[in-house]
Amino acid sequence: MGKETENFLKAEEYANKLVDLLQELRNESNSYKGATNEINRAREKLTELIDSMKGVSKDFRAAIEIHKKIGTPEINNNILLLKDELKDSTDNLKESIAERFNKLESKVDEINKKQLSYMKRLQIFIIITLIISLFIIVFLIEPNYIIEFKTFFNNLIN
Repeated sequence: MGKETENFLKAEEYANKLVDLLQELRNESNSYKGATNEINRAREKLTELIDSMKGVSKDFRAAIEIHKKIGTPEINNNILLLKDELKDSTDNLKESIAERFNKLESKVDEINKKQLSYMKRLQIFIIITLIISLFIIVFLIEPNYIIEFKTFFNNLIN
């Protein structure tokens, strides 16, 4: 009876480890969700930029029309300055978004690698737990199998 109790305690220990691994997997999954949310926020900001650029484009077109009518060098210089500022701002924003996206992408890749590793370890753990549970059940149902297994393994060794 002491061996059966020991086997049950081992099975319980394995089950506790399984619960811990499942919790780790859940935490990794939540981290992955956070990275996805960051990507969605970056996409929303990019959409806002595109929408604001539409308005600037309309204003720029109106300024060109005024320039055609008036034709003064001062208006031309101001438009060129605004164009340069707009280009610089757009370039900076593109770089910033690209950097953030690359960081998020690498973080998502890292999380995916960790999750794959955890999943492989979890599969192995579950298989081992199932095998041990199967042996425990077989030995509890038919204790004579222990003697037959012992004889089988002794014959293999000898």
